[in-house]
Amino acid sequence: MKQVKRYLKGLLDKKNASIFLLCSFVIALSLRLIIATTLPQDFLSESMAKVDRIQYHTLAVNLLNSGIYGFVPGEPDSSLPPGYPVFLTLTYLFLGTNLLSIRLVQGFVSALTVILFFYLACRTYPNRYQVVIVSTLLVTIYPVFIIYSNFQLTETLYVFMTLLLLLVAQRSLESLNVSWGLLTGFLLGVTLLVREVLVLFVIVLACIALARRYPWRRCLLYLLAFSIGMSLPLGLWTARSIIHTRRPIFITDRASAAASSVAGVELPPDYQNLNDEIRERSAFD
Repeated sequence: MKQVKRYLKGLLDKKNASIFLLCSFVIALSLRLIIATTLPQDFLSESMAKVDRIQYHTLAVNLLNSGIYGFVPGEPDSSLPPGYPVFLTLTYLFLGTNLLSIRLVQGFVSALTVILFFYLACRTYPNRYQVVIVSTLLVTIYPVFIIYSNFQLTETLYVFMTLLLLLVAQRSLESLNVSWGLLTGFLLGVTLLVREVLVLFVIVLACIALARRYPWRRCLLYLLAFSIGMSLPLGLWTARSIIHTRRPIFITDRASAAASSVAGVELPPDYQNLNDEIRERSAFD
């Protein structure tokens, strides 16, 4: 048993760690590319959030063809966050509008997630090498990550962005450096434009920063830089939404309705479902 522990610990030496990480990445990428090229295109076509997949595809195609983000060409929309449709649009632009291109790109992104997870695990558990190695291997071969990279859904990109955000946030909270705070805020803003569910991360990060044993001035400068970084992507999207829809938007119509409900602010009855008819029509055309 001691020999096994010694061997596992040796895997995380500087030289061996690079080899282990490279092997994990190659295995992860190989598994994902094999599934991407062999899985039938109609695999689970009637399930796996069919409506969502078609809606993301519709938004991406319309953005690519007309330059306008919406379900109907020429009609701007703010029902869904733009992060993933923009990701699809870039993929379609360079690799063509087909499912295989999405599978290949998302397979690569999913394999990169293994690298992010490894570094995050090393920083979180610096002395528990067994946890780092075993958890990295599990992420490498985790069937859900492999399968989901083959669908036009946000999960693969969102997991990648979340791990990148956590890795950068962990580094920035160690020193409360202004530059790192700016980068952390920017990454959170981009991640929120993929999915809105991390919005409360702002409160968590602020509490951790204020709890650090640093001068108040340093904490406030860090939080100010963080806020500026987050406002860059969110501010651009909000300005676009206000210009095109003529009403304030917090990321999406759905998120705006939820935030207003929590704040006790009444919105027009049809606000949350303003684009439901358009979305349903685009999903089943």
